[in-house]
Amino acid sequence: ESQTAESHVIPVVLVLASALSFFAIPTGAIDNPVDFIHLDIPIPIPDYRYFLAGGLCAAASHGVTTPIDVVKTRIQADPLSYNKGFLDAVTRISEEGGGALLRGLGPTVIGYGVEGAAKFGLYESLKPEVAKILSLDSPAIPYLIASIVAGATASIMLCPMEKARVRLVTDPDFASNL
Repeated sequence: ESQTAESHVIPVVLVLASALSFFAIPTGAIDNPVDFIHLDIPIPIPDYRYFLAGGLCAAASHGVTTPIDVVKTRIQADPLSYNKGFLDAVTRISEEGGGALLRGLGPTVIGYGVEGAAKFGLYESLKPEVAKILSLDSPAIPYLIASIVAGATASIMLCPMEKARVRLVTDPDFASNL
């Protein structure tokens, strides 16, 4: 049985991610952003590994669940047509062809890859910066502010790809050549 180029994508990405980890920037064991201030430790440059790990994990986890997302989106978009449950919807969508359950895979992987990279990378990068700006003794507020900023930024970055994904799944005439 011949294998397509797509079947090699995940192993290649995993090998590249593993190879990149050998060139990682060494970091200390200090995770509390307040420690950077009280111990006079210079705040490190943003560590690309947080961005890389967040992006790869989010892209993979959302890419794998694309068929479930396709069914959910179709049920939400047309509840009168898909009113006999999840399995009936899966059967009906599968009858459209082999790739029907994977419609929107591209925008899903790209969108959530960017979203995951932004969310995790910004969160980890902002914690010490916010702690430095606020000069607090507790990490709770810097953690909260960093998570709000990172989450909001990542969600905004995801919106265009999520719109494209929903349109691909619900409109058969949209980008039918993909």
